[in-house]
Amino acid sequence: MANHIFKTAVVSRESLKTSVQKAMTLVPTGTIFVAGVGKIKDYQGTHQMRLEIVQLKNLKVPDTKGNLLDTLDIRNNKFTVNNRAIRVWLKKTIEGYEKMFPQLAEQISGLELHKQVGELKDDEVLSIFSPFNKIKLSDGSEQIPTISVRQYANSDISKLPYRIANILNTLPENRTTKQDEDLKRLSKMSKRGEKLVDEYGSQIYEINEFTYGDDENILIYSMPISEFNKRVKQKSTKPNIESIMIPGGTTGVYISKYSFEKLCKKLDVKEEINKDFFFKHIYENHKISKFFNKLDLKYLFNVKNMLNGEISFYEMTAKSNDSNSYVFEQSGRTLKYHLNSDCVYLKNDYQNYTVPSEIGNLGIEAVKKYRDWFIDNKFKEQIEKGEIDKSLILYKYNTEFRKQLGVPALNENYELIKIIEHSGSITINSEFTHEFFLDTLEECVIKTELILQCKPYWYKKLLKHDYLIERDDLYIREKMKSLFYEESSLLEIIKIKEFLIEYRKIKEIVIKNLIDYFMWTFKKGIIDFDKITFENFGLECCKFCETENNSSSIFDPKHREIKVLFISSRSLIFQDKFFFIAKVQTHDQILNIQIHEEDRDYYERGKTYSCIIVRDNKGKIRYELGLEITD
Repeated sequence: MANHIFKTAVVSRESLKTSVQKAMTLVPTGTIFVAGVGKIKDYQGTHQMRLEIVQLKNLKVPDTKGNLLDTLDIRNNKFTVNNRAIRVWLKKTIEGYEKMFPQLAEQISGLELHKQVGELKDDEVLSIFSPFNKIKLSDGSEQIPTISVRQYANSDISKLPYRIANILNTLPENRTTKQDEDLKRLSKMSKRGEKLVDEYGSQIYEINEFTYGDDENILIYSMPISEFNKRVKQKSTKPNIESIMIPGGTTGVYISKYSFEKLCKKLDVKEEINKDFFFKHIYENHKISKFFNKLDLKYLFNVKNMLNGEISFYEMTAKSNDSNSYVFEQSGRTLKYHLNSDCVYLKNDYQNYTVPSEIGNLGIEAVKKYRDWFIDNKFKEQIEKGEIDKSLILYKYNTEFRKQLGVPALNENYELIKIIEHSGSITINSEFTHEFFLDTLEECVIKTELILQCKPYWYKKLLKHDYLIERDDLYIREKMKSLFYEESSLLEIIKIKEFLIEYRKIKEIVIKNLIDYFMWTFKKGIIDFDKITFENFGLECCKFCETENNSSSIFDPKHREIKVLFISSRSLIFQDKFFFIAKVQTHDQILNIQIHEEDRDYYERGKTYSCIIVRDNKGKIRYELGLEITD
């Protein structure tokens, strides 16, 4: 670093890109440098500096074989090391630049750099190529930087980062040019230009994050879409028809999977919940009992009872009050049950905005003040139009609103926006085996023991406190003090969060497998209650169902047969999914409907199939092909 000759030059973005590619052939793996600085405006229209950080990394999908020959320096061409130039862009103020990159600031001050960047034209950047090997944290400590590569699949949009989920939840025709560009940039493609998908055929996206230490890359095993299509054809000949609800017995009452899970978290149990309770009522296994706190135990117990149709453990309750958890929850928002399986609101995505727990703990008046502030500023409308993101709301909260009530600031990762994709149904895992279930539990126990091995002894006590992931640093610091009577540094808090995130992934696997075990035990994936029981549990009937239930003759059985007249030979793409167009005949009309790509070979021209009739998110009737009708 001391021998580095510092100089800047104004170049085009394309020229800088070419220079980066050349530099990557000359630097060793792991080297990080500031390639250049561009001009970007903040939300107030003031120009800031955008630093392009580049690192040459060696990436490999987990669980793949290592290159032993390369390690021995034999250089067998059969094996290749996945070396990639990884980029991130950081928006920095003058102060932020000087604090994070003190070595670079010694050569060119933040003020001077800001001035030079301000003189740049549209397609220009300031070339720097200055390496660095440490960053400074707010507590004064220094850390070794890295760029963490994280990949996500859209099989579960609720688990995607907000910047991706927000785009996917917007219809293609309503997306902005920037959203289209962002999605294209984040999408993983093969060298041949095919989209890369996971084992379920879901598109892979990649986000690079500037971080430090030993933060692991999270890579997903992927394949080109053409390879996935081959596997699908070999694997199955029947169409994949997804159910969309959990039916409440034979009474024609339905609730979504989301409502089911919320109900199981809400219901209180008459008995005291402790370790003995777990062994007696949930599952007798001492090794996994340590995974769960009281809230986890209550949830698992309720899931088991709901599936078993057992309600004797519960007091029948009145309709639930406002939980003070969300902005748009006034007037005692309650869970809903539905009378129609095709109800648009049974299948709609759900989006809301969380009320910080520190505000909720202050009572309804504080919550009302926060809701009024949120609504008066029209944050919801601006978010939906793509005019702002959550960072602006968090900024205004931390700098303005919180001071009115004397509550701590929220960290940048706070889950302000709650997006719950259409939840689908609970279904029995047809591949469930008791032996595999036991092996999975044992594996989770071993993984937990492994991540505890190199940690201080008191980390075991943290297993029941994984909720701290969602809390701010100040709250965590106070919690650590109450548990262990010691002050925690910022670095320790970061390490605690990283540990709890890793541990929660393991715990979620245990919970999922226990629920699969319950459904397999009771041989059903439904909750067998009538509407009276649902209402006693505090659920309300959907208003749309009440008005529509008796008015739609379209759902009469005579409409539930479709004859296939023609199927297109070329596929189309919509919302990252491939489909074919089929011309079909109902009892009184000819329609064009979509067929999933993986179902194309199942349907034949001239044959008759059952039909699923539903409403889309705008209330419009939609037909979906089902199984073949034979004599």
